[in-house]
Amino acid sequence: MLRNCDGGINLKVFRNQPLYFKSYTLFKITLILLSLIAIFGTIIHFAEPFTFPTVWDGMWWSIVTTFTVGYGDYVPLSPVGRFFAVVLILLGTGFGSYYLISFTAQTFRNQDADYRGELTFTKKNHIVIVGWNERVKNVIKQIRESSISTHIVLIDESLELLPFEFDKVHFVKGSASNDSILEKANLKFANTILITADQNKNEKEADMQTILTIIAAKGVNQSINCIAEILTKNQVINANRAGANEVIEAHLLTSFVMSGSLMHKGYSDVVLKLTNQLENFTVKIREVEQNMIGKFYFDIVIEELNNDKMIIGIIRDRQTIIRPDKSVKIAKDDFLILLT
Repeated sequence: MLRNCDGGINLKVFRNQPLYFKSYTLFKITLILLSLIAIFGTIIHFAEPFTFPTVWDGMWWSIVTTFTVGYGDYVPLSPVGRFFAVVLILLGTGFGSYYLISFTAQTFRNQDADYRGELTFTKKNHIVIVGWNERVKNVIKQIRESSISTHIVLIDESLELLPFEFDKVHFVKGSASNDSILEKANLKFANTILITADQNKNEKEADMQTILTIIAAKGVNQSINCIAEILTKNQVINANRAGANEVIEAHLLTSFVMSGSLMHKGYSDVVLKLTNQLENFTVKIREVEQNMIGKFYFDIVIEELNNDKMIIGIIRDRQTIIRPDKSVKIAKDDFLILLT
């Protein structure tokens, strides 16, 4: 199990009517149709018992007639039966056609509302990602192509329509610092939230917005694992104060890779491969197993080498220790950093 150490599309747009109103109308039409089918199925059975031996035969005929299928296996022969057939055709086909049209339109409306970020997410233990940019696209791709099976909710106020290639991502349009938007994303029951820096703002404004979102998220779900991207070093401490469980200093990380590339040819490619979770050999963080607790770090390193896993450090009390002293003993709340 892996977890953090802190635990241009043309889409037809319909009129923006309340979804509950459309659903209620469709429900009424369905009841009327079922009533017509039951009533006329029963009537035709009693009107022509030899042609329609059972009520179910009458209802079969009623369904076929209502939806203009016309199998012809049951046909009323008497004047009375044909009279009721005409009445059913006039009433039933009208309601039946309207039902099919309404059902199809409702499906398109729901799909449209989903792509426009207007629907509320109802599932639990999901990941919420704030912001829409190339970084987020790659994050979603990494999660989707990895072995991790989880639902993803995207919150963004600048995105108009969610691209079709991300159809399995639930989109909520709006500001993540707004409680009503966080409720739409069902943040109260989410597992993790990733807050990315707003690329449309300058660094200072983007960090202020990120910190505000951290406060809002923690206000809705105090126990949520909050990962935040901060652009300026001065705001890292404020992000931690606001409740971020992990702060990603994006520019610092980039500068380290750049300086490493200046000193060592091919350095950036090595870092990309080690951090790409889709590679066969990459950096992972793992909880310590029960049988590891109390053992020396060096002994665990030797044991895991036999399993083709290279431990390069531990995380203890939110502090990353690379190549700790051999005499260090593994504690219950430690995490192992390994290449596997």
